[in-house]
Amino acid sequence: MRVSVIAILAAVVLAGDALISAGHRTEAAEALSVRDLLSACRKSANLCGQVMTDSSVSMAYIWNNCIPKDLTMMQKDRAVLRWLAAHPDLSQEDVGDGVADASAALWPCSSGQ
Repeated sequence: MRVSVIAILAAVVLAGDALISAGHRTEAAEALSVRDLLSACRKSANLCGQVMTDSSVSMAYIWNNCIPKDLTMMQKDRAVLRWLAAHPDLSQEDVGDGVADASAALWPCSSGQ
């Protein structure tokens, strides 16, 4: 019996959502690595969007207040995904940490911020 990666990722996201809905604080994306995110995004824009809107990813964007305000969320996501794809050494990193690394590299704060 072959189980596709997309089915596994969907199950992880759904399980995380179910736990959150049940009052347990857990993050669906915490179980996902950067490699899982990139794989999901190559296969399904919908699943990619679900992972990219997870709170750990959203927090990674919030931590960097040097992101240009005129960028849309789609522009930020695309830039981050391209950066992550170009850095395979981070493939095992947690999704939120990977997005934070990408965000800091793409939009570094000057020393005065």
